[in-house]
Amino acid sequence: MNLVSLCEDAHVLRVLLLLKYAMQIIFIVVPIILIGTVIAKFAKAAMSGKAEDFKEAGMGSMKKLIAAFAVFFVPTIVEYAIGLAGDAMYDVNFCLERATKEEVEYYEALEPVQVAVANLEQNPTKSNLEKARTLVNNAIKDRTIKGANVEDYLIRISNAEREVNKVELEKDCKLKNGVLKNGHCEIPELVGVSDGEHGTGEDGPPMGGGNYNGTTGPYAGMEGEYVVVQTPASVEDYARFVASHGISQDANTEEWGDACLSFSYAHAYALYSGFMDGNGYNAAGYKYASYFTSYDNDDKSDVLQKIYNEVSNGRPCVIQVNGNKQGTSRHYVTVVGYRKNIKSGRKLTEKDLLIMDSWDGKIERMDTEKSRFMVTGAACHKSYSGYQMYYLKG
Repeated sequence: MNLVSLCEDAHVLRVLLLLKYAMQIIFIVVPIILIGTVIAKFAKAAMSGKAEDFKEAGMGSMKKLIAAFAVFFVPTIVEYAIGLAGDAMYDVNFCLERATKEEVEYYEALEPVQVAVANLEQNPTKSNLEKARTLVNNAIKDRTIKGANVEDYLIRISNAEREVNKVELEKDCKLKNGVLKNGHCEIPELVGVSDGEHGTGEDGPPMGGGNYNGTTGPYAGMEGEYVVVQTPASVEDYARFVASHGISQDANTEEWGDACLSFSYAHAYALYSGFMDGNGYNAAGYKYASYFTSYDNDDKSDVLQKIYNEVSNGRPCVIQVNGNKQGTSRHYVTVVGYRKNIKSGRKLTEKDLLIMDSWDGKIERMDTEKSRFMVTGAACHKSYSGYQMYYLKG
């Protein structure tokens, strides 16, 4: 468990909060006592009117005053030192800032969800998955989970689901006397039959498989420079639908300001399925999260390869990009295409991508000065480290 994860533990935050209270008392009460002592001595000397009493009061008073001011300014000095230390102390400062009464109460309310998700990660079974997903979905519905944490929990549930599926596949494959290779169960009499996963598409056209029947085609909106997913809901038609129905974060920032992942899900699902829901509240409510699974890797080229495979199979996907100019906060957008000259996932770069931004619902290129760019979880101080994407389940 890393430091950021510890700072989302109610017990840890409570200890840090008590420590902050104790430090505040020390940094305020101690200077008051020292200054009060100096004032009392001078008051006593003034009442006696004796020169030797003033002399005695003056001796040591300067040191006490210096000590009082030093103690009073310790928090400012520490904060400045943390700033100079840079990233090395960023998480420490982050945890201290998070230690508030409101945050402690928030994570106490989330404790049953945290326990269920942690138990799922340690013991990935179908029953634990169902229990954790139910608690997370109920917490989202009741607004017990705040915006940014919604994404974190959905990521953890999705990652754990992959492990559950892997465990179940291993069990099933063993029962069939098969051999599990690269995520596929190879049974002697059925070798070569697809189980629904598509190939890597390293060179030439991507290899289709299972029920992936999407295709790609030219995009007129960018003068034919891009190929985009050709699905029941065309990119052009859906972009107009989004604009006319206000299906984006900026349509209601107070209510939907933290729902970028949810809107990205909705856009990708609508484009692929042709089901266009004009209700913005549905789009903001993580209604379509169950149709997706997550994937993250520290190697950007690996994630880009998977993006290429998905889009080449006519399947929009969701990627994590920067939420601010520095790339220290995250945002999610829907990938709908890439430059037409890209013929291999190994040659795809993030600047070749065409996206629908969940913020305003507009189709945008990722090669402009003010465009989005891919960021890692580590850069955004999240519990996972790599570049991230979400793709439709098979």
